[in-house]
Amino acid sequence: MPPTPDHIEILARALITRADPGAPPNAGRSILLCQNLEQGYFYLPGGHVEPGEIAAAAVKRELLEELSLGAHVGDCRLMAEQIFRQGGKARHEINLVFHVEHLWKPDAPPPDDDPDPAHDTETRITPGIEIRSAEPHIGFEWIAINNLPATDLRPAIVRDWLANHPESTGIQFISQTARDSQ
Repeated sequence: MPPTPDHIEILARALITRADPGAPPNAGRSILLCQNLEQGYFYLPGGHVEPGEIAAAAVKRELLEELSLGAHVGDCRLMAEQIFRQGGKARHEINLVFHVEHLWKPDAPPPDDDPDPAHDTETRITPGIEIRSAEPHIGFEWIAINNLPATDLRPAIVRDWLANHPESTGIQFISQTARDSQ
């Protein structure tokens, strides 16, 4: 029998991708992951949606807080629901994963939208942007998509979807009940 949580957590996550430096077009690609520095596991950047906050706005707010960067948040690509136990406590999470189309310095005006269809799957990062954490308890790392299956990326259902659908442009829904903690 699945655990019975007392509430549902809604998290808004950012899917930030890039072509690997030196890789041929449509070859090596990486995803920006956030790392819990104390425990070592990874997750997509983002966090909890606040009451009264639109999920895409939560992604934008979280990227400003975590990376000190402005963002143009695009379409939701994944809704992943999971019921699991963590530290003996029943949890129920819904992760909404949004494609981030562009990152820039927040003190600069937002760049014009780029109609390039290649940016449907890859994030444009304004030249000169440095990806570094603005919070001491987290770090950021680019992980090659082909290395995701061996990465402790949580939740695992999001990791598995990313490893198998990195260029998906439609929205998908997945749901899972897990017994073990994530």
